[in-house]
This record gives sequence, C-alpha cells and structure tokens, in this order.
Amino acid sequence: MSHFVSITTELRDPKAIVKALGRMKLTAQCNEQGLDMTDYFGGRSGVRAQIVVPRSKAKSHADIGFILQHDGTYAIHIDSYDKEKQHGGKFDTNWQRKLCTYYGVEKTKLELDKKKLKYVEDLDEKERPRIRVRL
Repeated sequence: MSHFVSITTELRDPKAIVKALGRMKLTAQCNEQGLDMTDYFGGRSGVRAQIVVPRSKAKSHADIGFILQHDGTYAIHIDSYDKEKQHGGKFDTNWQRKLCTYYGVEKTKLELDKKKLKYVEDLDEKERPRIRVRL
C-alpha cells in the first residue's frame, strides 16, 4: 500500500523551487490549480500539488509534489518509500537539505536579477554554492 508523508518547509517561491529541482536534475511540472499526483501503483493518489516531479523523471516510487499551504509555504508530499533509506529511498533528509540549499541560491539569484545586480556564483572551500555580488 502506498503511504505519503508531508514535510513542512519554508519554501515559498515556486520559480526558485523549480530551479532548485533543476539543479538536482529533476524536471517539474507546474499548475496553480494543482496537478493530480500518481501513487506507488501508478494510479491517482487523490492529492493535487502545484509543483509535481513525475515519478518517471525522479526514478521514484511515486510522484513528488509540492503543495501550497495557507501560510504561503510549500509542503513536500512524498511516498514514504522514497523518503526512507531502508526502502531504497533517495529523497531523505540529506536530499531535502540539498534542495533547501539550492532553493536559497536560486531565490537569491532571482532577487538579484529583479534588482539588476550583477553576481558571480561559485563554490566555497567546502564545495558549497555561494553568490558574490559585483558592485
């Protein structure tokens, strides 16, 4: 039986979420009204998400969804098998941490682009992404 879990996040910008997923080689589909998510068995899960990474693109047991919450944040909706390492899941807390890091980078770049500021993205001494603004 397919069992989904929801993970609370502070992610708020759908464009930055999609760009962060892209950095992780995941292609997302977006729709403000929501898209039906596919479950472990390939059927409709009964859940709609505004951002969906199809399971075929994620190589996961079920779709990965990002559902807009009342407070403006997006919750990650994911099959429990895809979240837990013991079930072969690759979307665990390390993946979530990396997603949040990339989200921060992409959100910063979007804001800098709005202000028409020039920047350079590179890696710090620990191989983490960083952005340096050119003044």
